[in-house]
Amino acid sequence: MVNSKSRLANSNDGFTMIEMIIYIGIVGMFLTAISLMALEVSSGQAKTLVTQEVQQNLRLANQLLIQDIQAAADITSPTVGGSGNTLILDNGALDAITYTINGNVLTRQIGGNPPVEVTTDNVVTTAAFENLSYNNRSRNVGVTLNVSFNNPSGISDFDANSNVTYAVELKGRR
Repeated sequence: MVNSKSRLANSNDGFTMIEMIIYIGIVGMFLTAISLMALEVSSGQAKTLVTQEVQQNLRLANQLLIQDIQAAADITSPTVGGSGNTLILDNGALDAITYTINGNVLTRQIGGNPPVEVTTDNVVTTAAFENLSYNNRSRNVGVTLNVSFNNPSGISDFDANSNVTYAVELKGRR
């Protein structure tokens, strides 16, 4: 009789196979849930960084364009009523300022100096400039900018796009 009791006590010391499978299943589900949460956080961070890149490029381009257009004395290109992807501003005694799209990058060139990139090559930029001047009374430039993240992977989490259209009056004209 003592032998049968000691055998029962010894058999209850470990886990049964069913208990082990249940515990492994619970731990596996817990680890899977944590992994999926980490992936979601990482994906959200990537989307935020992409959107931030687009917004920073657009903000800098807008600030420079508005500042230069307001300070300009006249619009050399495009002509009145015309439009194009190049804007040339006459600054009177100062050097002319030229904005153009070079590849997919908006560049700014002052006089004969080499062009400086306004937007980075991480984004694709398109621009259209329109001379909205009227009867030599007011000088206005219409600006349309489209900045999109350069997404070679094709993953939708890395898509970001921002457009802006506005008009600015030249305040430095003669």
